[in-house]
Amino acid sequence: MTFQTSEPPSKAQKTKAKLVQAVLDEICAEGTFSAESVARRAGVSPATYYVYYPSKETALAEAFGEALVLLEHTAIDAMSIELLLEKGLDALCTNIVKTTVDYFRKHQLVFRLALAELPKNKSIRDSFRRSERVVLSHYQRVIEMGQRASIVRKESPETLSAALLMLTQGLNNPLVLKNASDELTGLLASSLYAILCA
Repeated sequence: MTFQTSEPPSKAQKTKAKLVQAVLDEICAEGTFSAESVARRAGVSPATYYVYYPSKETALAEAFGEALVLLEHTAIDAMSIELLLEKGLDALCTNIVKTTVDYFRKHQLVFRLALAELPKNKSIRDSFRRSERVVLSHYQRVIEMGQRASIVRKESPETLSAALLMLTQGLNNPLVLKNASDELTGLLASSLYAILCA
């Protein structure tokens, strides 16, 4: 779990972080979770789980929020201006596809479970929208810098960022995650390149 202060985390914060990680790990391993399985994985009692999460929906929303923070870091690391300037657009597009597919392979079940709850769970919707804004903002900054360097096409950075976000979200597709051969990864990276290339 991400801590927002420079103070050492309290025991309660450490316990909650262990529980969030245990929910993520349990979903990644089993596709679902229960209070008992999470408590066992976290090394706490089921009663402790219920202190922090009175409902399964609350635990899922918290775990999904953490998965989204990890996705934000993945997206920011994958699309760096340094890689674009040093290695070029082709290398950047390949890195974005490979890194994003690797992330979704690990977390696909978390996304499936959480996105199924999206219409009913405001906390999941809010986390998803916040994460989209973070990633879009980063994509737009890198695209604008790439445009100034005459590497990325001179089109609306907002439009290009939205297209990039839709394409990377589409990588969370069972067909891609099962069959992400070098050939498929290359084809997807080429598609991304075609959208961004100046």
